[in-house]
Amino acid sequence: MIQARNQNGENRKSGRDEWAIEVKRKVVNDKGMEMLRDVTHEIVDYDNGQYEVRYVTEPGELVIKVGLIDETGKVRPIRGSPFTASVIKSARTKANDYLGPNVNQWMLGTLKSLEEFQRSTEAGQSMKLKEDDVKGLIKVMNHIRDMYDKESELTRQQDCVFETLAHIER
Repeated sequence: MIQARNQNGENRKSGRDEWAIEVKRKVVNDKGMEMLRDVTHEIVDYDNGQYEVRYVTEPGELVIKVGLIDETGKVRPIRGSPFTASVIKSARTKANDYLGPNVNQWMLGTLKSLEEFQRSTEAGQSMKLKEDDVKGLIKVMNHIRDMYDKESELTRQQDCVFETLAHIER
């Protein structure tokens, strides 16, 4: 599922965006080298800013690149692209539904990791430092740098949780 956003970061409420999407499955060739093979896919435009990418493929690991084609015709990769996915031979009924066990497990794991990062960062930034405590100051600075380094990924994870919950609510 793709949720398009405008330049202000707000969810788009209309469709007709142009996308450049590649879905590829990792395979091993006759020489034992790993390569990527194209997977046929389709894009469903719900005309409300949401798009669904559908594909059926053999079991294996997938690499999915998603880019928005801008008004100049240039492909702009969306945040987090390329994505990876695993396909298994047979999944339990409803395993991948929005209310199924895989999404539930992903949601709990993502929320837990966000909470752990928040706790660690907060503890690191609020350390009590003594005068001339250079090592302590470096630790605080490392926590701050870590927060800035991970900002984009953390924001993407928060957005994914928010959009998944919003989709379930609908």
